Amino acid sequence: YRRLRPEFTRDWIANPVRILPYTGMPVNIPYRPEDPHMGGVAQNLFEGTSVQQLTGLVDLLMNFDAYARGNTSITPLVEQAQAAAAAQQGAAATGEGAGVGDDPARGNPLRNASEAEGTGEPSQ
Repeated sequence: YRRLRPEFTRDWIANPVRILPYTGMPVNIPYRPEDPHMGGVAQNLFEGTSVQQLTGLVDLLMNFDAYARGNTSITPLVEQAQAAAAAQQGAAATGEGAGVGDDPARGNPLRNASEAEGTGEPSQ
């Protein structure tokens, strides 16, 4: 992202077909000078004219790493995952909890299949 030039990114987002004629990318922020806000996206999503919306989007993309670092903390998620893993290990050490495929009501399907072989009885 550091190699992207803001002017290029702005032109590309404003009209992708102008940069890459065969692209399937749509025009996300339309520019219509006759409209009150010159087109753009709905005002309840992003206030301002289409030019202001485009400038805001390009600014966000050019600085997204700083935005994400400042607005996102994964520390609580890591702490929750570590606590869940510790609880799972504790349950496994004491023999509590069921592992994958452990269903006492169904029994061991591999053992049941081998016991049923040759007896003509269907396995569970």
